[in-house]
Amino acid sequence: MRLASFFTVAVLFSIASFARADVELTISGVHNCCESCTKGIEKIINGTGNKFMKAGNGGIIVQAKGKTESKKIIEALMDGGFYGKAEAASASSSSEAKKSSKPAKMVKSAKISGVHLCCQRCATTLAGAMRAIPGVKTHNIYPRKEEFVIEGEFDKEAVLPAMNEAGFHGKVK
Repeated sequence: MRLASFFTVAVLFSIASFARADVELTISGVHNCCESCTKGIEKIINGTGNKFMKAGNGGIIVQAKGKTESKKIIEALMDGGFYGKAEAASASSSSEAKKSSKPAKMVKSAKISGVHLCCQRCATTLAGAMRAIPGVKTHNIYPRKEEFVIEGEFDKEAVLPAMNEAGFHGKVK
């Protein structure tokens, strides 16, 4: 009887271990221009309970606790002001859902907060992405600031996708 119980526990443990096998997850498109960016990304990834492995060539590699972790990792990156796309099919983000055929919501200004802007290269990259939005005339994007404003006459719904394309994420008001 004890042998059967031991065998049952061993099989269940093996199944549970297999179901949560670590996978190498590649996340592409994440802005990562300097050591400070890399440290920020590493802190975010490790904070999810997964393990940051390395960064390079426009992407990062994560040792994830399973394929289902990709959504959790992407959401954590977004909360930290970064954006990327996981290769796993389960990865999705709120900004991808916003890419619809909604009518343009033209505004004269928008305030953006929660973006990772640790250095001049971050600010320059994001400023370029904002200037590429049709109708944006000015911005006050500076390194180490937690928020900025863009002005002109532009579609407010274009702001977040432009930020995501550059590897950033934030809150647009």
